[in-house]
Amino acid sequence: CPALWKTWSPNLAFGLHAVQRRVALRGAALLRVGGRMVYSTCSLNPIEDEAVIVELIRRSGGAMELVDVSDVVPLRYTTGLSTWPVMDQEGVFHSEAPMESSPSSGGPPQGKASRRVRPWFFPPSPETAAGLSLHRCLRVYPHHQDTGGFFLAVLRKTRDLPPGARSRRLAAEAAAEGKGAQEAGMSIGKA
Repeated sequence: CPALWKTWSPNLAFGLHAVQRRVALRGAALLRVGGRMVYSTCSLNPIEDEAVIVELIRRSGGAMELVDVSDVVPLRYTTGLSTWPVMDQEGVFHSEAPMESSPSSGGPPQGKASRRVRPWFFPPSPETAAGLSLHRCLRVYPHHQDTGGFFLAVLRKTRDLPPGARSRRLAAEAAAEGKGAQEAGMSIGKA
């Protein structure tokens, strides 16, 4: 969509991550134990894709797990990412989440950039990524079969979510992220 490129910025993914994470958590909360949930986006940005899956599994206390559907998907695809850089609103790529450290090229965002770039946008450690089975996510690229690009993950609920999976803290965090997304020019509903 050519019009999208005129208004695109990294801030769009930041706001969409928050919305998609909340929707996925709500879906997980409504799902019966043993049920499956499909998470799919028309984006190939890992902040909207794998980062949301990582947060969903983390915030569900491991009650959600990725399902291997490689044998039933009749599409050409690549597996999910386990590493990715994060671009801040200034267009600078970072390989580390914001934390207390000295500024360095490609390191954690500093100053204004660190206020929008959240730690959960970044990939998990290699050990954690392996345990999450992110390779079970599917990335369909437009040139593979003359389609639009999209991301797909199937998750199974293995047990009830922990009581705090949708706590006041998460609701307050969602409200703060929604405000940030509105500042970036997005319209986002309340959590």
